[in-house]
Amino acid sequence: MIPERESGPRPALSLELAFLLALLAPLVHLLWTILFGRIGFQLTISALGMAALVTYGLLFALAASRIRQPPARQLGFVAASGPAWLAAFFLVSAIVLSSEVDNVVKSFAPPIPPPLPTGPTPPLFGVAFALVYIGVYPLCYDVFFRGVLQPLATARLGVVPGVFLTSVMSGYAAACLTAVMSGGGGVFAPALIDALVLCILRQCAGSLLPVIALHVVWGVAQICAEYQIFGLTGFDAGGAHTPLPWIAGAALLTGVGLGLCRAAARAGSARSSSPAQG
Repeated sequence: MIPERESGPRPALSLELAFLLALLAPLVHLLWTILFGRIGFQLTISALGMAALVTYGLLFALAASRIRQPPARQLGFVAASGPAWLAAFFLVSAIVLSSEVDNVVKSFAPPIPPPLPTGPTPPLFGVAFALVYIGVYPLCYDVFFRGVLQPLATARLGVVPGVFLTSVMSGYAAACLTAVMSGGGGVFAPALIDALVLCILRQCAGSLLPVIALHVVWGVAQICAEYQIFGLTGFDAGGAHTPLPWIAGAALLTGVGLGLCRAAARAGSARSSSPAQG
């Protein structure tokens, strides 16, 4: 007789398992993207978005059953302080800095041009692009990397190594498919900067809500840049580089945002150390 398998709770989610899932995420995302393209998704951006939902939904399902803390606390779906929301407002400017980093990288290592000239833009491209960059990517990347992986990494490795590890893994996942589609690996540097800003905000705010809000606003900015709404050279209107005054202004605002992150961290520490009421 084969003994029955003892039923019981699964082992708690470990950093090693979360890291392995994060490492495999871009490959799984790519495979699903190819599959959705094969079964009839005409828009590549739609295949990418659907593949992201399936990939990170499955990875989150694998991790969720091993989470021992209350899910809202583990993932960061808790109220954020005023300084955290103010920090997110100022950190919107960081996307100008990461865009300029992208310009600098491209000046040294130009991306490989597509083999065939692109045709007219499909009629639903704008809608699909908006849904993916405003809804899908912020939800998938922030919940998995900054909600699942980052608390485990900072608890095991410490704040600075944990934030850095999460930033690298998140930037790697965000840039991997872009590099495959565009034919160049220079997208990793700006993706790493964006991920680092989001991870710092997550750590200091103690909440995922300002992070998702910032990521959504960045998605709106990318859509506006795609359609050249800002008219800013080097950001959405052509040109090799963004003018220096814009870069300096964005750097100043980003510095203010990071300073407010520090204030948000202190506010969170004071709130958590205060005695419970009641």
